[in-house]
This record gives sequence, C-alpha cells and structure tokens, in this order.
Amino acid sequence: MKLLDTQKYAECQLVAVINAATYLGEPAVDPESDEYERLVDLVGARHGSAISIRWAVQHLRLIRKDIEPLDGAAIRGHVASGRPVQVTMEHPTAGFHAVLLTDDNGRSVRVWNMRRKGFAKDRLSWGRLVEMMAAVPAHNRHAYWYELDPLKTGKSEKGFYRPSLLSQKG
Repeated sequence: MKLLDTQKYAECQLVAVINAATYLGEPAVDPESDEYERLVDLVGARHGSAISIRWAVQHLRLIRKDIEPLDGAAIRGHVASGRPVQVTMEHPTAGFHAVLLTDDNGRSVRVWNMRRKGFAKDRLSWGRLVEMMAAVPAHNRHAYWYELDPLKTGKSEKGFYRPSLLSQKG
C-alpha cells in the first residue's frame, strides 16, 4: 500500500480522502491518472480548496464522520482502532492544511502529505500533534474518521466498484 505524500494543486483534502481509501484497502488513485485530474476538478481543488470534497468521499466508497469531542484522546482512539483520521493543521508557511493520520506504533502517529509543505517529519508524538492542532483557531479545527461504505462493496466486470460521479460531472 503506497499512500500519497505530495500534491500538485490545492488538493490537500482530496489527498487525505484518497489516502484514507487506499489505507482501507481500495485501489490507489494515481496522481498522474485521468481519474485523479477529474477528481481535482470534481471537488474544486485545482485553484482553491476542495469545497465539494463529499463527491470524492462518495466516489471512493467512503463514509466520513466528524470526531466529537474534538480532542487528542478522541483522535488517538480512532487512529489506535485502525481508522484513518483527517485533521486540519497549521503550517507556518502554508497556512491551514489537511493531513491524514494513521497509527505508527502506539506512541506516535504517521502523518501523510506534510512533506511537500516543508515539514521535516512524517511521524509525530501524540503530544506534538495535540500542540499543532491547538494552534489552529477553534472555528477552523476539524477532524474526521473514515471507513468503507458497506453498501458499496464488491467488484464489477471493470474492477472495483466506483460510482459514476466522474462521468456525471465535468
């Protein structure tokens, strides 16, 4: 399983969603593919943030749920249980940035899609993660966990099932 650790446009939320699907066992979406480029346009991330990210969540057969209460213990619980978690972090030069968290070893967390933003580490202690999230103003602080949608499982004759959203939009 290879998760994405870079991005081309302003699609950090999209990269987090693609990584969540890949982490949960869905086929990877190659950033050089037509599918990836159409997802970028579908969610509105080519020239700005992914305002319509729900379309990518649906296309990739995911369920996305808010983490409440939004605190380190709740996030850690979801990650420790094997769920990928998307959080908003603040980077000194890039501003607000969505990353995906996966369990590293119980003591730290693996952070996906931070390298391109000039962040040196791709693993953080839980304490450091909580500090970085606290730097984000409360109204911009978000966290979501993902799982595969059990109603959209299976393969078709063309491979894994994916809704036809890409042909309907664009």
